[in-house]
Order: sequence, then C-alpha cells, then structure tokens
Amino acid sequence: MRVKRRWTDEELTKVKESIGNMRFVDLGQIKVPEGVPEEFVGKPLKSAARKQKKERDFTPLFVAWGLPEPHTQFRFAAPRRWRFDYAWPGRSIAVEIEGGLFVNGGAGGRHNRGAGMRDDMEKYNAATLRNWRVFRFMPEQTAEMQLLLAQVFCE
Repeated sequence: MRVKRRWTDEELTKVKESIGNMRFVDLGQIKVPEGVPEEFVGKPLKSAARKQKKERDFTPLFVAWGLPEPHTQFRFAAPRRWRFDYAWPGRSIAVEIEGGLFVNGGAGGRHNRGAGMRDDMEKYNAATLRNWRVFRFMPEQTAEMQLLLAQVFCE
C-alpha cells in the first residue's frame, strides 16, 4: 500500500513562493507564463495526436518558467541508447513527453503497444536504479508540468 507523504509548511511555502514569482497570463482555466508561444498551450487530444509527428520543443517553456535550460535527448545509460526527452543531469531530474497515446483512437502509437510499453518500463526502471527522477507527461499537460516541476526544483 502506498502512503502519501504530507508536505511540510516549509516545503509548501517554497512552492508557493516559486509559483508566485512566475509571470502568468490568464487563458481561461489554464495559466500560461507571459511570452510562451501559442503552440505550448494545452490542446485537445485530437489536435495533439495530429501534431505528434512534429514534436514540439519544450525548452523555451521551461526557460520561461524560470527553470535552468535542460539537456535535450540526454543519453543516461551508456552503452544503451536510451535518452530522456529533457534532463537536468546535475539534479538527476528528467521529463518524458509521451506522444502518440491517442493515435487512431487508442490503437496506435508506440507507447500503448505491448512491446513499446515493455521497452519504456525497462528504460524507466533502469533510470530509477541510477537514481533518476523521471516525470512523464502528455504534450497538452503544460499546466500540470509547470506545477510539478516548480515543486521539484524548490526542493
């Protein structure tokens, strides 16, 4: 059974201060930092699936949030060819953008087929054994990504 860890008052204060220092523009229910291109705003799943072949670069978004610039396609387990989409090696933090989850009504895409899922599990387990913290998101989860990364980088 998994036990949820409660945040201390100090941790919550750090996260709130970090989020409070970010500049936001209200776009309905989603808050996006000022200056972030329209393409980074959450899109409906069908739109995300259509754009899946042309992968977006989230680096400008991370920088706009005040995070250090990440390494892209970072190889973490030589001689294996596994790579993280975005990584901060000094902090052993990685972000994976899981595209193709809703291609062809859920029937397509590498990440939701048996072999692809098995390969992803092997990769993420290897990362865990090497003390990496890997956070996985769909491309349209920018709001969730921002809040979680703000918490992680405040630790």
